[in-house]
Amino acid sequence: MLRNLQPCLWILIISPILGLASQENTTCGSIGNADNICSPKTDEVWKENEGPYLAVWNHEYPTYAASDTLSIYIYFVEQFEKKPIAEFHNLANDGQYPIRVNRTWFDPSLVNSTSGSHHALFYLIETGVNPLKEMNNLKSVWPPPISFLVAESAGNHNSINPANNPTSIDTSFTIWLIPVIVLGSIILFVLLCFAAYFAYRVHRQRQSTYPDEKGPLDDHLSCNTIYPTIPVMPLKHGQPTYSSSLQDIPAAYIPANLQSVSNISCRSDPPLTSNDALLIADTFRQRMRRPEWPHCHDIVQPLADPPLVTDQEEEQQRRLASELLLKKELEAEGTLMKQVGKRPHLLSTIPFDRPSSA
Repeated sequence: MLRNLQPCLWILIISPILGLASQENTTCGSIGNADNICSPKTDEVWKENEGPYLAVWNHEYPTYAASDTLSIYIYFVEQFEKKPIAEFHNLANDGQYPIRVNRTWFDPSLVNSTSGSHHALFYLIETGVNPLKEMNNLKSVWPPPISFLVAESAGNHNSINPANNPTSIDTSFTIWLIPVIVLGSIILFVLLCFAAYFAYRVHRQRQSTYPDEKGPLDDHLSCNTIYPTIPVMPLKHGQPTYSSSLQDIPAAYIPANLQSVSNISCRSDPPLTSNDALLIADTFRQRMRRPEWPHCHDIVQPLADPPLVTDQEEEQQRRLASELLLKKELEAEGTLMKQVGKRPHLLSTIPFDRPSSA
């Protein structure tokens, strides 16, 4: 008896679906090409584990009628990004196709998985055509996708996995992180205070041990104030430039003895002690008390002042000297003054050596 009733039950179950499909199929496309996709409609809700829901389109639409087979793509829009959820390929252009929403559509990593409602897109296109490229193409010949909603069942979206709940993770993280940060800040502040106090103690102790100690900067300033302003001659011709101290003058322009003096004056300790100065003074006094110096015979006494000479005597001496010089030059050449014929009056004043008669 049950076997006889089974065909009747199948007829009762399928007949409403077929009747609805035939009704929608006859109404879709009644206004021409303005009808392209009749189901799902905009803002229609498909629920999980309900249905099946029948996708209906105008099979006489030009692009659909020219296609051998069609494909249905369903996307969830999450944070302005299309995520593929379901695909149905190689469909005949019958104008309808039943779709059932199951659990495989819902991924726990989805943003709206806690609310249970997802914004979805239904897109019908020819098999083999890139759906994302056609959706972004403003001049596409295919009808645009239909926006609708897909809802999870109440029992599924209420049971939330704690591992996928970022709120609980953040809360547990901040509970122990805040005390650690506060404690670390306090410890760091205490260490900085100890370091500052220790540095202050060392500085005070050094000042009390060496009250007159000067730093390298003080020594440098004291050395600079020893020497006055010295003109430095430039390499090229021009006005001399002045320097405030010997420290600014290059070593090539400073004499060696002056460099040694500056180095000695910059020392913290004096080059000579008081005992050395007393010893040098005693040695100098002993040398001064000696009756004779070893090199006294080398000292030349200054000559007596020459007698005063009048202008006439000086002129006479100069004239005699010039005559003697002329005489010597003439004797060297073998010429007498008379033969030259110049200044014959000079011969009377110059005594010639006559040869002695034999």
